[in-house]
Amino acid sequence: MIKTKPILIFTFLSILIGISGCKILEGSETSNQKQEVKMDCYAADFKTTTDYFRATTSATDTDETLAKDKALLYSKKAVVSAISSVVQSATSRFIDQSVMGKKQNFKEIFIPKINAKIKEVLTQELTDYTIICKESTQLKSGNYKADIAIEVSKRAIVDKMNSKLSSGGTYSELFDAVKFEQLFNEELQKVVDRQKSLEENSIK
Repeated sequence: MIKTKPILIFTFLSILIGISGCKILEGSETSNQKQEVKMDCYAADFKTTTDYFRATTSATDTDETLAKDKALLYSKKAVVSAISSVVQSATSRFIDQSVMGKKQNFKEIFIPKINAKIKEVLTQELTDYTIICKESTQLKSGNYKADIAIEVSKRAIVDKMNSKLSSGGTYSELFDAVKFEQLFNEELQKVVDRQKSLEENSIK
């Protein structure tokens, strides 16, 4: 009987160690469980920059998929509107500063053609975009709210506009792609600066 006591004690301690070891493992699994972190699609990372046109919009619906579809549609419209504004401003300045603008009745003839080419490019950009943020939450009402941010490359826009404006047509030989891009970049910088100014004022 005396010889069995150490064995019994050792066995009992082994069981205790095993039990406590299981508890530690269970605790570590619980602490390592990943919690879903929602992204803020309106954060600074999803704002327009000098390299990308970006837009974030929200939509609600009783159906989550429809809420996302609506938000995506709104974001597309917003980014196209922003691109169109910059392109038209750059084009207007380009015409005024070039020999093209000095030609008689040039604006009356050229601007409608420019607008048609802009529309072609922007129609294509409705498909050439990247979704950079997508979040959805269910509201207390039971409806779903979706936030979607998309971006379009500035480089792609400039290249397509240069291609459209320099290929064929009466005044294509007068088109200066380098000058147009310079003006485009300046107009885009104005957008970024206004955006930063609004953010700074909202913080104050």
